[in-house]
Amino acid sequence: MHRRARVSLRLVAAAVLVVGGFVGVIASTASATTTSGYVLAASDGGVFAFGRPFAGSLAGHHLNAPIKGVAATPDGKGYWLAAADGGVFAFGDARFFGSLSGADLLGPVIAITSTGTGKGYWLLTTEGEAFSFGDATAPGGPPAIQLSGEHFDFVGLTQVAGTARAFEAVTASGQLFTTAAPSGTFGCGSQPALPTQAPIVGVAGAVGTCQSGWLAASDGGVFALSRPFLGSMGATPLNAPVVGIAGN
Repeated sequence: MHRRARVSLRLVAAAVLVVGGFVGVIASTASATTTSGYVLAASDGGVFAFGRPFAGSLAGHHLNAPIKGVAATPDGKGYWLAAADGGVFAFGDARFFGSLSGADLLGPVIAITSTGTGKGYWLLTTEGEAFSFGDATAPGGPPAIQLSGEHFDFVGLTQVAGTARAFEAVTASGQLFTTAAPSGTFGCGSQPALPTQAPIVGVAGAVGTCQSGWLAASDGGVFALSRPFLGSMGATPLNAPVVGIAGN
């Protein structure tokens, strides 16, 4: 049996920026990788890989709850999918460290993010709770969510490469904000929203502050900011909407 730690954290943003309407994925980025690229995950468990190995998916399988998030291993050879009921599915070299299946949750799981070592992950719920597995109990975890105050509709969060406490968040319109380590407050966000045809659902691969990473839209489109564009599912008929992106 895997021990899980239940932690309630608070995300406080600069200029009264707090997280509201958070739906989508939290994706992690490690500082040292061997395979650069990203994967898109759909709500039916489908996975689309770009610039990295395809390690499997849940497409065509019966799911008790829709997939809500995806997180990548540091070497780019595996990933985890997380479902709304807290189920976790590991592919490639991603190891299973436990899940919340069958747990009495205050709200559904909406995101998963892995630790920099790839030996643990956090599951986050709509109520702002963070559940840790593996070595995710170590200091340096992601800010969680405060579902109150001014609504900026944050939909994704990714760790900035090479940092322990800097994270980049994105809104459904594509605006980016970066935490100021170690306080956890958010700043930046001055760039205009992207002219997307569908809402942004996730961000991955941040290597700087507010101007880098891959953004994914629910129609499968990918926007590359200071990162190479490796392809997308934009303009391709999908069986289910994309819910997140993970990569490094």
